[in-house]
Amino acid sequence: MSLNDFANLGEAISGIAVLITLIFLTLQLRRTRFELSRQNGRELLRRLNDVALKLSENPRLMEIHTKAQSEFDALSEGDKLAWVNFLFAWISCWESGIHDRRRGHLSGIGLSAYAEGFALVLRSPGGKRVWPTMKPFFDPESVRILDQKIAESSETQLERFAGKL
Repeated sequence: MSLNDFANLGEAISGIAVLITLIFLTLQLRRTRFELSRQNGRELLRRLNDVALKLSENPRLMEIHTKAQSEFDALSEGDKLAWVNFLFAWISCWESGIHDRRRGHLSGIGLSAYAEGFALVLRSPGGKRVWPTMKPFFDPESVRILDQKIAESSETQLERFAGKL
């Protein structure tokens, strides 16, 4: 074998090595992206659940949440504002998941169950009062999803859960 043949063989081997490296890097990037998506999904669910957990940890907020759904007009202005802020934070968390899913992230995260939970609250007399004023603050796609869920039934959170406990 001549020196020229060895050079050609070396070039072919180095080309194959570069190709193998590129394939390996592509697989690693996919895996990293998948893991980041899963991590972001877990973080989103944690934030959504943390907002909801505030209700069980704060008896006053739970009282406001319950009363807002059944006797909204009996709430003080401060309590109405506290409830609207709570709903806004909860729905905003969910909406960020909707945006991430639209970009191809968070596959497999059950965001529709949260939409159903919001719909149960927004179907209540208090929810019917505040939801129309809250809609402009949310993305039209998120509003469409929630409006569709609201229209599917007339059942409220209090009817589904509190009445059966």
